Amino acid sequence: MGAPDARRPLPAPCCLVPATPDGALSLRPHGALQAAPPAPGQPSPILTYFGMLLEKGKLNAFESLELAKPVIQQGKQALLQKWISEEKLECTEARARPCLLGPEAPPVPIPLHLSLSHPASACLALPLSSQELGDHIKVVDAQLALSVYLRATANAKVIQCFVETGQFDKIMVYCQKVNYQADWGLLLTNIVRVNPQGALDFAQKLASANGVSLDFGVVTDVFMQHNCLQQATSFLLDALKGDKPEEGPLQTRLLEMNLMTAPQVGGPTTPHGRGISR
Repeated sequence: MGAPDARRPLPAPCCLVPATPDGALSLRPHGALQAAPPAPGQPSPILTYFGMLLEKGKLNAFESLELAKPVIQQGKQALLQKWISEEKLECTEARARPCLLGPEAPPVPIPLHLSLSHPASACLALPLSSQELGDHIKVVDAQLALSVYLRATANAKVIQCFVETGQFDKIMVYCQKVNYQADWGLLLTNIVRVNPQGALDFAQKLASANGVSLDFGVVTDVFMQHNCLQQATSFLLDALKGDKPEEGPLQTRLLEMNLMTAPQVGGPTTPHGRGISR
């Protein structure tokens, strides 16, 4: 099959039908369209088809994902960024929906890799997830994937992207904005593996933030499990500067872990020059 001429209707078995009352489009091509090789000097038939869909309106979740795959393979992430910024791709989270497959199937979104030759009685629960779009993009562009995850409100993946791109200062702001309760211990573990100093800065911000419940002992465990004595010491010296009676066990631990690691040093001191009380 040669590449369809954009000036002519696409050949059967392709059809373009509304998927939802708000005008979103549904894609129902035969698998042969996806597998068809391009004509010399022409884009592939499937990309030509998607181009026509984009001219009509916004793609649904399946269409967005199936378009992204060949575009990523060709290294044209700039196109994805353009379409996302123009709201041409579906990036909001969607739920699974049943889909009947067959020649008499209703006009609902279906993935390209499924053949339309299934019996009409076949019914599949098709998972629609914009996180999948972000996952594919993340392989080549973490920052662009972050924009997809933000639109999909995929909180865990948003935070993971912040970690991987070194945007630690945005994590707490984002969590407070969307009212997301993160596992701070796990999050610090992920950060300390790539940036111990960044983990320290982040832990200190958490300790001083209002409305954040942080277990100082867990933070200390994370640093020590990764052989980050300096960061653990700096964190506890800052966190325990109030010298509260209930913090006695942590003060003792601070002194002991420094004496055991560097016994020639007389133990850490507070910013005021006092030794840590037991």
